[in-house]
Parts: sequence; C-alpha cells; structure tokens
Amino acid sequence: MTTAAVPCSVLLLAGGQGRRMGGQDKGLLTWQGQPLIAHVHAVVRPLSDDLIISCNRNQSAYRPFADQLVGDAEPGFPGPLAGVLAGLEVARHDWLLVLACDAPRVDRALLDGLLALAVAQGSR
Repeated sequence: MTTAAVPCSVLLLAGGQGRRMGGQDKGLLTWQGQPLIAHVHAVVRPLSDDLIISCNRNQSAYRPFADQLVGDAEPGFPGPLAGVLAGLEVARHDWLLVLACDAPRVDRALLDGLLALAVAQGSR
C-alpha cells in the first residue's frame, strides 16, 4: 500500500525549551545550510495535506513549514506528550504521524513502511 492511499495528518514536535542546546530552538538550528525543520518538512510534506507543527515559541519562523500551528494547552513546557495532545485536537485525518523536528535524516521509505504496517495491522 502506498502512503497516497493512507490519508494522514503529520505532526512535527518543536515545542521544547532546548535545554540540552543551551535554550536554542532545535528545529531552527541550521544543518547543511537549512534549519532542521526544513529537512524534516521536505520528507513529510508529500505525505499530507495537514502538516501540523507543535511549537511554543518562534511561531513566525515555523509558519512557512506548516498548515497549522499548535501550542501546549498548559504553560511551562510540560513535554512532548502535551504537543501530541495539541496535535490530536486539530488533526483532520484519522491517522496521525508524529515526528521530532530535529530528525533531519528521517527518510520517506521508513515513513511509508510505518504507515503501511499500521494499516496492515488495522491500528487506529
């Protein structure tokens, strides 16, 4: 099954404080001449007409990479699960593919395989 037959929303998590990066927003750090988010975006954009980014700061920088932006419902950066919950609230499709914003080497074959496996297993 190709991913074109699997309508899904995609959620990119970019809502952390970046404590291990000295407070820098990881998704906006440059790698190979582009922000990390741009690399992930290039791989997932063809998978969905509903690309969501969970970000709690720098929304204007993330806006070009998303159809929708969400933030955590609770203040204080409660963690990635809060970003997933925010994404689930607005996702337009039954399936939600969740990825970190700082995984620039994720590849399409892996994502196609994960989606096909989920469909084959009947997971919803």
